[in-house]
Amino acid sequence: MKILLVNYEYKGQGGGAGQQMYYLARALRDFGHDVSLLIGWDDRLGVPELLDGANTHIVKHKRKNVQLSSPLGMLFFVIRGLWCIKRLTKKYQYDIIQFYFSVPTGLLKYGISSKVPYVVSLRGMDIPGLQKDRNKGLSALTSAVNRRVAQNAAAAISNSSESAKMYNIFAPDIPIMVIPNAVDYIEHKIKQNYSESITRFVTIGRLIPWKRIDLLIESVSILKEKYPDITLDIYGQGYQYESLQQHITKNKAQAYISLKGYVYKPQLQELLRDYDVFVFASIGDSCPNVLIEAMACGLPVLAARKGGAIDIVDEGVTGVFSVPDDLNDTINKMEHCINNPLKMKEYGLKGRKRVEESFSIDSVAGQHFELFKKIVGKQDRET
Repeated sequence: MKILLVNYEYKGQGGGAGQQMYYLARALRDFGHDVSLLIGWDDRLGVPELLDGANTHIVKHKRKNVQLSSPLGMLFFVIRGLWCIKRLTKKYQYDIIQFYFSVPTGLLKYGISSKVPYVVSLRGMDIPGLQKDRNKGLSALTSAVNRRVAQNAAAAISNSSESAKMYNIFAPDIPIMVIPNAVDYIEHKIKQNYSESITRFVTIGRLIPWKRIDLLIESVSILKEKYPDITLDIYGQGYQYESLQQHITKNKAQAYISLKGYVYKPQLQELLRDYDVFVFASIGDSCPNVLIEAMACGLPVLAARKGGAIDIVDEGVTGVFSVPDDLNDTINKMEHCINNPLKMKEYGLKGRKRVEESFSIDSVAGQHFELFKKIVGKQDRET
């Protein structure tokens, strides 16, 4: 099968969707398919890791930083991408196209020059109401085209049951299939030494409001009085950096709460195993890769019961849930982790097993291919 995967992000720039695109392309290539990629990339921020055996076509556009794009950057991707996909679909006879995000990436459907079915993968920012952030005005502005892209797709998929439900509040007439994110768990070596005392907490994410990093800072600051050895390290970058640093300073917490900045995945995989518990307070993630990756490293997890975390964490087996946006409950659940080190080890080991069973690359890629095969078969019967 000849497959084109399209995303304005790519592994190494943006959020988890770029990583997922890379994993899917690699697996489909290994299954023996002819895979091409059309990606967005900012040369100022590094060199893309091209996939051997796959044709990669690059649309250059500027990003704010490694993790964040901007409305203007997305617009430039769409303008240049329309010309590029028109040229590609005219030259190559693809069997199917998958767009990551209905907006902005899905807008490239208007450039397709041949009758080829497409799948749209709804990732988070294109699910109205999921991420309450600065882009809500942009989301409202693009809601009509968002719906149109999904309506005209041969299939619409999302990476968690909660995000699918959220999209159906916006568009109840559009069926959504759920296929979770994957992780290359073989790359993630499991934690070997579990501490007899829980002191080192860690979180990863863009420094933006709905990640609720401020809630974690406040929680650890309060717990510090009772548990003087606890620490919190925060990895990621974003426009909230200064305000979060001020929050840390206001709580006089500089000695035990640190903003570590952005760290590339290979190094982060090594660092994660040194921590005791991964905490995740986000209220706007459709299927957080970092949560699955932490579990792949054998870390127990504490997550807000919101979004894709509900599908990932098996409460009482691989981790603990807290009430979203609730300071007191977050403190209580962190204290539960501190007081139950043996249980945390058990959660960590079972979390790794859950990743191997439910979030492997081959399993997730297989679900995509079965969907593609069904769509292409139907297309062939109709022509």
